[in-house]
Amino acid sequence: MALASRGVLARPRGAAMAAATFAAMSLAMLYTADYVFFEPYVTAHVPDGGEAGLAAIVAMSALSAVALPLGVRAAQAARAARGGAAGGAAGAAVGVVAGACACGPVTIALVGSLGAAGAAAASFLAAYDLPLRLVAIGALCASIYASSAALAPSCRA
Repeated sequence: MALASRGVLARPRGAAMAAATFAAMSLAMLYTADYVFFEPYVTAHVPDGGEAGLAAIVAMSALSAVALPLGVRAAQAARAARGGAAGGAAGAAVGVVAGACACGPVTIALVGSLGAAGAAAASFLAAYDLPLRLVAIGALCASIYASSAALAPSCRA
């Protein structure tokens, strides 16, 4: 598993994709969670008791930065082999689900616009923001594992 990760991230294209993913996801999630402000000037602020949320956002960004290049490489390898598409597709699907459930305040705002049921769902999402991020971290770990397992045979050869 570590061999697949090192092989993908050692390539300039994979490293650039990982760096861009980490930077974009970190900034977007930190901004939507009110840890970073851009007006009137760039400021970072961690509220009291917000350390766990900050750590979860950084962990999700780092895991996403590893999962995306691995998923892309696994999909390329599966397409080239035409036989092992299941592992690459499973890893990519888990990664997409993890990314979708980790959007925090954006998801709450979208769900809240759906009326009374949306308001109930928004209050649930707001109350369980950190546990949902922890679930997303687990899903990203599963995505990395599935993508690495799909790439392992091609890395040994």
